[in-house]
Amino acid sequence: MTSLRPRPHLPLLLLTLLLAHPAAAPAQETPPPADTALVAGTAEAGREDGRRWAGRRGTGGYFLGGFAGGLPVGFFGLVAVADGDEVPAFIVLGGTAVVVGTVAHAERAPVDLPSHLGERLRERGPEYGEAFREAYEERVRNRRRGAATLGGLAGTAAGFGLLLHLLSTALS
Repeated sequence: MTSLRPRPHLPLLLLTLLLAHPAAAPAQETPPPADTALVAGTAEAGREDGRRWAGRRGTGGYFLGGFAGGLPVGFFGLVAVADGDEVPAFIVLGGTAVVVGTVAHAERAPVDLPSHLGERLRERGPEYGEAFREAYEERVRNRRRGAATLGGLAGTAAGFGLLLHLLSTALS
């Protein structure tokens, strides 16, 4: 007779690894990046500095929002497709709506510049300041959208892994 051993908690391990992802970490105050060596006040210098500053902005909330929406999609998706039952399909639709909503919010949410940059941008001139703002907003939105999408994919994979784990445990 074979004894049943407890199986490792794969979904819990996967969730732990996903939450350890840098995108899931809260934003921390970091020292400002060095400004470009380009001539101060030019639009190109403003764009370069704006992209660099935006790289410091945290995106953990968008990752977690996508993850929370992807989890039920992965868990109930196979059941909804295979069984055709309305309840899992409704849950999958809801999870998909959360992921899509998180990605859409990442695109449309306002992007505020850090308050301590106002004086610095005024010193560099209007051309530099406008280019900085545009590049900063574009890169922050791209990073948010990427984090939400990655979170949705990770949540879907974790939900599917949890389903497979539960099925393998139930069938053994």
